[in-house]
Amino acid sequence: MDNSKKYSCYCINFRRAANIVTKYYDNYLKEVGITINQFSLLKNILKIEPASVSEIAVKVGLERTTVVRNLKSLFKEQLIEDISDISERNKKVRLTEKGKTLLNSAVPLWENAQKDIENKIGKENFTNLLKTLDSLNKLDIDN
Repeated sequence: MDNSKKYSCYCINFRRAANIVTKYYDNYLKEVGITINQFSLLKNILKIEPASVSEIAVKVGLERTTVVRNLKSLFKEQLIEDISDISERNKKVRLTEKGKTLLNSAVPLWENAQKDIENKIGKENFTNLLKTLDSLNKLDIDN
């Protein structure tokens, strides 16, 4: 197979790259027992807490049902807590002290993964990649 065929589907190549990068970050974060998806949720909840599930979904760009499913493990590990009023339909959460402590331990690991990826692909390539990803994030999916 020639290389033009191997790299012809942008979507498949983006998905492969995303899976590899996810595993790369997960490997760095396994020391503290969380995944990059959990790290992202914890970090975003901390930024906007008290955070409703709907606010979290908008912030991280995921469907609300996906966020609810992903929050379950954070509740189970007691990294977040429900602070909603009984009458509220949209659950509000915040990090527990355990969650804050874990997040503080995870940030340097995440920073190391960031630096390592940047070093491996080069500063200029990294900068160009971020610009490209920003452009992709602006694609009109309804067109």
